[in-house]
Order: sequence, then structure tokens, then C-alpha cells
Amino acid sequence: MKTALTDRLVAGIAAPASGRSTTWDAKQSGLALRVTPAGFRTFYAVARAPGDKNPSWIRIGSPPGMGVADARRAARAALVALAKAAPKPPPAPPAAPPPMLFAAVAADFVARHVAGLRTAVAYQRRVAKIVAEWGRRPITEITRRDVIGLLEDRVRTLGGNSARHLHSDLAALFGFAADRDLIENSPTFGIRGRRLHGLAKVRERVLTDDELRAVWHAAHAFGGDYGATVQLLLLTGCRRSEIGDLRWSEVDWGRQRIEIPAARMKMAKAHVLPLTPMMTELLQALPRRLHDDRVFRYTWWSREKRRLDQLSGVAGWVLHDIRRSVRTGLAAAGVADAVAERVLAHGPSGIIKTYNRHNYEAEKLAALLLWQERLMIVVGGMAEAA
Repeated sequence: MKTALTDRLVAGIAAPASGRSTTWDAKQSGLALRVTPAGFRTFYAVARAPGDKNPSWIRIGSPPGMGVADARRAARAALVALAKAAPKPPPAPPAAPPPMLFAAVAADFVARHVAGLRTAVAYQRRVAKIVAEWGRRPITEITRRDVIGLLEDRVRTLGGNSARHLHSDLAALFGFAADRDLIENSPTFGIRGRRLHGLAKVRERVLTDDELRAVWHAAHAFGGDYGATVQLLLLTGCRRSEIGDLRWSEVDWGRQRIEIPAARMKMAKAHVLPLTPMMTELLQALPRRLHDDRVFRYTWWSREKRRLDQLSGVAGWVLHDIRRSVRTGLAAAGVADAVAERVLAHGPSGIIKTYNRHNYEAEKLAALLLWQERLMIVVGGMAEAA
């Protein structure tokens, strides 16, 4: 609705309870009077400038200093000037975000996905090698051909096993990026690993009695933290990291057991390992370091392993073969599979896992005592082994 404004009408318009009221003048197109809840009155000239989608509101004055006649003249002048204004250039399109570099995505991947894993340190080391190759490249520019080339190079330089680890790491990292819409598709998609680096070779090595004897005595001659670690691996069948990263706070002398927390276990489930007399003797012979909860302090696994091989004369084996050897020895000693598997922290599956909640601590201790007895006979007796 438009109203022919007069000074009297302008002065008599009631203030709105909320918001602003607008009254349009019937005699001057584009002249409007706005009144606020506080009673303030203002004249505006309203029109669209050339090229604008929305009208411009140009404040031209307020009563009583400006009457209606003056407001109409000012509105006409403002509207003429607005009509003559040069068209505004269209707004520039928003700038494209800078490309996300591979190094930045890899850092985010490590922080979100890798940091909490049991194998975080080794995983971060592998990712760092990939960053050294592609770190300064935008992740969107890394192609399937780039991935294949890197895998082929890894096969040539370090072999199929290393290439398989690399393939798995790349698939996880690019999958992480695709899930966050940083790339459209993972460049690892559709790459058939078996044609590039072959299938993983299943290790079947079990140490013979002669080899067990040689490794035990070589570990004893090696001495120190590493020698004790190898002997504990032989007595327990644990994984390398489960013993190598052992903490004194995990050794419960009162209950005669080692309690490895879930965070350090492959299946993220805490593992209780009963202590046999030989295990206790080995641990109690180790020095305690002030303000250091670590049982062992060494880092160069490969260097120490090479020296151990020189001392023992046993070649072509890895520390994980001890785990397989212990499991085989438990079976040979007559230990039931259900117990032997729990000694190695292999839990049951399916309905047995759901309903059988027995902790098997007594059975595991009995099994480890049987294995200790057999191992001591193999290595030449308890006294000589100690």
C-alpha cells in the first residue's frame, strides 16, 4: 500500500512493537519512510542499481529536520544518480582451494588412523618412506600408474614381501583420503597385487631340537637384555613385541604371572601369562633401572639377530619361528589344542568365544611347565641352561 505522505502523517505514524514499519510514498516512486520501535523515522530512496539483483536502500534524511517535500526532491536526485551508476562487475568466482599435498594427507592419516595402533612406530616409519617419494605432490595428481611404478620398484629393490606391505599401506592411506572426499577414487583400486609382488609366502619353519639348543645357548652367551628376551621367547612362545616391550608394572610377582594389556596385544585383548620357575629366574636376574619401567632396553633387533645367528650357527630363521616351534612343542607334549592356543593368546571363535568364559590360567601354567621341562631336556638340563 502506498500513501501520499505529509509532514503531519509522518509525525503521526505509530512506532511498531517490533521490527521496523515501512510506508511508501504514493507521489514519489521509490521514497519510503521507516519507523523503528524506538520511534526513530528515516527517509530512504529505494531502487535497483544497474546489474544488481537486490534493491539499494539509500538513506536521505530524517524528520523533523527533513520534511516530505525535501525528501521527495532528495529521493529523485538519489534515484537518478543510482540509475546512471556504472553496472557492477559480476562477483568473481570463489578461488579454488589449494591442492592438498600428499604429505598433509599422510600426516592426518597417521594422526587419525595409525597413532593408536600397536604397530604405530613401524607403521609411521613405512608411511614416512612413502612421503619421501610423493610428499610435495598434490594427492589428486597421484595416479594408478604412479602406484604401480612404486610397487614395481619396491619389488626390484626389497622384494615381494616389502612390496606387499607397501601395497597394503597405500590402499589404507588412499582409502582414508577417498572416505574424506579428498580424492574421487583410490589409485590403488583394481591393482592385482599377486601379479606385481606375488602372494605372501606362508612360513612353516619349525626349529629342530639341535637348533633350539644352539639358539638357547647362543642367547645365554649373548647375555644382557637381548639374550634374556630370546630365552623368554623360547619359554613362552610370545610374539617378539610382547616380550621385547615388557614393563615391570606388567609383572605380578604376588600372583606369579605377566599381565600384558590389550593395547600391546595383536588382537587388542589382554593376555595373562603364568610365570614358570625358569621365567621367574630370568626376570629376577635382570637389573631394575631407576625411573624406567621398561624391562629391556635395546632397539636394533636386526643387528642383535645377526650376532645371535653368528653365535648359534643357525641360519635362515626369524624370531617368529620360535612361536611356531613352541606351539609345535606343546602339541608334542600332549597339551590340548584349546589350551595351547590360549598360551599363544589365540582366542576361540564363534559360539565357543561367546559362551566359554573360563580363563585357563591353571591349564596354561601346566602347559608351560610341560614345555619348560621338554625345552630344558633339549638344551641340556636346567642347570646348564641357567
